Amino acid sequence: MRRIVPLLFACVLFFSLGCPALAGSYENEPPIRSDIAVLYESNSGTLIFSKNGTKRAYPASTTKIMTALLAIENCQMDEPVTATRSALNTVTPGSSIAGLQNGEVLSMYEMLECLLVASGNDAAAVIAAHVGGSVDRFVEMMNERSEELGCQDTNYMNPSGLHHEEHYTTAEDLLLVAEEAMKHPVFREIVAMRQVAIEPTNKVSKTRYFNNTNQLISSASTSVNLYSKAIGIKTGHTTPAGYCLVSAAADKDREYIAVVLAGYIDEKNYRNYSYVDSINLFLWGFSDFAQRTVVSSSDLVTELPVELAKGKDFVILRAAQDVTAYLHKTDEIDDIFRKVVTVQENIAAPVRAGDILGALTVMKGNEVYARVDLVAMNDVERSEGLYYFEAMGNFFAHPGVRAGIALLASALIVYLVFWVLYNKRRRAIRARKRRRGIDDEF
Repeated sequence: MRRIVPLLFACVLFFSLGCPALAGSYENEPPIRSDIAVLYESNSGTLIFSKNGTKRAYPASTTKIMTALLAIENCQMDEPVTATRSALNTVTPGSSIAGLQNGEVLSMYEMLECLLVASGNDAAAVIAAHVGGSVDRFVEMMNERSEELGCQDTNYMNPSGLHHEEHYTTAEDLLLVAEEAMKHPVFREIVAMRQVAIEPTNKVSKTRYFNNTNQLISSASTSVNLYSKAIGIKTGHTTPAGYCLVSAAADKDREYIAVVLAGYIDEKNYRNYSYVDSINLFLWGFSDFAQRTVVSSSDLVTELPVELAKGKDFVILRAAQDVTAYLHKTDEIDDIFRKVVTVQENIAAPVRAGDILGALTVMKGNEVYARVDLVAMNDVERSEGLYYFEAMGNFFAHPGVRAGIALLASALIVYLVFWVLYNKRRRAIRARKRRRGIDDEF
């Protein structure tokens, strides 16, 4: 069940509430220069853009989202974590590190800061060894968890994202992992930090400062990619992977997650298109999409006749709740959704407002998008005269009653025949007695 439920969620994600709006669906879609990109609105569960979303790619350090997720799910944030030599020895020299020392002790929270803000591969290895008992066992846990989340084409070989031919994912799989991680407040808190300070430890006497590698959040290296609505999440880069970015942005009641993989840098203009594409997707999402009402609970859906009613002999039905969809501003609701009404038959008074008397099914293509109850908007009082007349008719129409009446009628007929014959015989006997009496006199 742990595997089936997330898989069903993945199906819902991509085929129900959030049917993908593939590139080219809208005239004003932003140009996406990266090879792979998706945009997802979290609160409504709607995938609104997908360019090569299921294409296999290398995730680079966006892998650390899964590493952090497993740490958060399996550990307390204040528990001490020791950087062991065996874990540190798995880190490739020259790769991104937070400078952890053999035997150094940090809290799990600080380790996550080193992992997600500084993008330390050494932190990834230390966390993996701490949570899994060994880095290899932790990698097994990563693959098990990705399967539970419904990932369709993901395989992890390490906890940091260092390049390996068999270490791959897709943008839509990575979206599932990021969506799950963002459910945890501690994860959201850390990935939104512009800078962190790791206080002196048992092995390092100075405070270490790390700027967030996510340029949507931090302006340490450049301010050109800053985005005011950005709230995370994680960068990644290797030569085979290109520039990768899983990012999130929020504004009031809307929150987007964008995944851009295989991005590149325009050397001439010094533009990193993993950022450019992500920002353009966010701008387009916030400006052109909104939650819209498909069915309103205040609107009349249908009217039904009501039997045995006193006065008003009909009831008005409405949807028990609103049905909404996250749509582009140019989408015509009636062109996308079809409504099917089913109601009870032979409804009789009394009816009370709120009584469930039917259902409304909203179809999107051939898929059921939503199903809601239809409830009465008004009361309908019962006519007592009609009710008792109906009740009497129903009583006498009952097969048992009819059989009883037939039996009683038959018994009555037999009794009457018997009574008639009996009285006829008595009269005959009296007549004979009167005749004998006359004969005796003479």
